[in-house]
Amino acid sequence: MQGLAAGSGLILGRAIIRDLYSGEAAQKMIARTSLIQTAGPIDLPVLAGWLTVFWGWRAVFAFLGAVGALMLIVYARKLPESLPPERRQPLNARNILSGYRAVFGSAQFMRVSLAHGLNWVAMFVYVAGAAQFLVTLLGRSVTEMYLVFGPIMVAMSLGFATLPRWLERFRMRGAIRISYSFFLLAILLNLGLASAVPPGLAHLLPLAVGSYAIGMSMPLLLGHALQPVGNNAGLAASTQMFIQFALMALGSGLIAPLLWDSLLHLALGNAALIVSGAFFLLWQGHAERKALSQSATGPA
Repeated sequence: MQGLAAGSGLILGRAIIRDLYSGEAAQKMIARTSLIQTAGPIDLPVLAGWLTVFWGWRAVFAFLGAVGALMLIVYARKLPESLPPERRQPLNARNILSGYRAVFGSAQFMRVSLAHGLNWVAMFVYVAGAAQFLVTLLGRSVTEMYLVFGPIMVAMSLGFATLPRWLERFRMRGAIRISYSFFLLAILLNLGLASAVPPGLAHLLPLAVGSYAIGMSMPLLLGHALQPVGNNAGLAASTQMFIQFALMALGSGLIAPLLWDSLLHLALGNAALIVSGAFFLLWQGHAERKALSQSATGPA
């Protein structure tokens, strides 16, 4: 039940942003909301620990219930419908199927969503195999798991926080190039350290750089993917989440176990996934340039 509620919250947030904003304004809002969402996994486990110490494990569920009830009251009274009346559609099977056809039939949506999903899988092979990576390959204790998750969450939060500045200075395309420059730096660092440096904490540096790149690129890619879907923003946002989590499940269940035997294999797998995502993004860029060229020259 908690998973259903959490998943719907992420989707509704993106859909509301798409209803109210477009272009770089939407990407900035996605970055800001993602920063808040990222703070949860950092702060809430600490809060849950203190609640458990003072009042027992049931206090965690009491706290969640109280917060949920408060959110229900506030949203029912203060959150209006964000989609204008003229853009609303009746909820029926025909409209839902038509919406799915429009979303899955959008080449831009699929290419950019796959690019985003593959970036997440590249990081998730380390998250899914955190114990193997930290204990077996780096020789650390299982109680030091924060060494993996700490750099990921902090660097990703920095990516979300700094993206609006990058956008103001370099616009969307420039910010995407910068984010993929950080991806390239992370790949080179990862391959270099895995090839030449004995296991140690230095191998966490590429993970932090790559997580910063994900924090920068995620709002850009999500916003760009949602541009062509029109009134199907909610359905498209749920499809994005499905693509992302399906790829993450594939990465953790199939890809990651094939890479856990060495730091070099992890680095190579990480690089291959990022490059695969970049291929879809380059494909989309080529399609956009071609469409722009055709519209400029007009019909023959």
